[in-house]
Amino acid sequence: MVAELVFDWMLVRDVASWNSLLNGFILCNDLEASHRVFDKMPVRNAVSWSALISGYVKGKEPLVGMKLFKEMRSQGEVNPTIVTIVAVLAGCADNGGLYFGGSVYGYVKKVNLGEKNIVLNNALMDMYSKCGYHDVSVMIFNEMVERDVFSWTILITGCAFHGKGKQALQLLSDMLESGVAPNEVTFLSALSACSHEGLFVEGQELFRNMVQCYGLKPMIEHYGCVVDLLGRAGLLEEAKILIKQMPMSPDVAIWRSFLCACLIHGELDLAEMAGEKLMKLEPDDDGVYALVSHMYCSSSRHEDGLKIRKKMRNKKIRKRPGCSWIEVNGSVHEFLAVDRSYVAATNIYRILQCINEPNREFLWLELE
Repeated sequence: MVAELVFDWMLVRDVASWNSLLNGFILCNDLEASHRVFDKMPVRNAVSWSALISGYVKGKEPLVGMKLFKEMRSQGEVNPTIVTIVAVLAGCADNGGLYFGGSVYGYVKKVNLGEKNIVLNNALMDMYSKCGYHDVSVMIFNEMVERDVFSWTILITGCAFHGKGKQALQLLSDMLESGVAPNEVTFLSALSACSHEGLFVEGQELFRNMVQCYGLKPMIEHYGCVVDLLGRAGLLEEAKILIKQMPMSPDVAIWRSFLCACLIHGELDLAEMAGEKLMKLEPDDDGVYALVSHMYCSSSRHEDGLKIRKKMRNKKIRKRPGCSWIEVNGSVHEFLAVDRSYVAATNIYRILQCINEPNREFLWLELE
């Protein structure tokens, strides 16, 4: 890279110039190169650590970001800043690292690191909500001296995620009364809450108000929520009309939602049309083929279902293994379906085999 060559020619290189090179690679999504630069740095400051941690979190590698934060704390040469804390909390939110995030929160309280900072509190709310502890998010929100649109939106999003549609709408009403104007993401979260709880009338009103009262331009995600809402209500023709009237081309998520609604309500002709659209948009997505194959088989059109399976084989499309994370004693472990490469795989499968045996109740007595 030209920037790296120029950097090598520099006679004087301070920590600021090193950080510039580091950030350059991060902006180019080259995490390997940025980590290489980080390892070469003779001196690192909080900006260096924060940049790399944030880079890994945004690059969908939150576990590496969390590991870097632990390394930063163990070395003790540089103290985390609010920027560092916000970055690592985002990583915890992404992979459900509740215990790790809780320890970060404990550190914040211990060193009194800007507990009244809006950005920090928003990050804490987001982490706890995504880790399943929405009540803690509410507690943090209630203790905040000052709130912005992101604070309200995070809480509304949490309500939507945890199936509390009416509470989400009440929060939106409270937000408007407080004088904070909602943005596109706020409406998206509120629409999602309506969709999950089947609040059909409220959802349609929200969508209208978003455009007519606040002058906000709906994104494809907003249309997706309304299509899902109409589909759940069985109003499939209305959903089809909305899809046709969209100012942008419908994406895979919208057609998938429409297909599922058609299957639930037994509208096989519409389902077949949606299935064809899906396969054109995602010709290599194993999940799309599985869904369309299931559609045919569930309607007793087994030959058509077999044709889809054959098409998958001919195109060499294989089902991707599922992935799950679990946090144990502050460490997050990643597992793939039928994964035997993990360090403790032998013991794990031995215990699973015992659990599946008829006398499994005695296993727990022995383990205890």
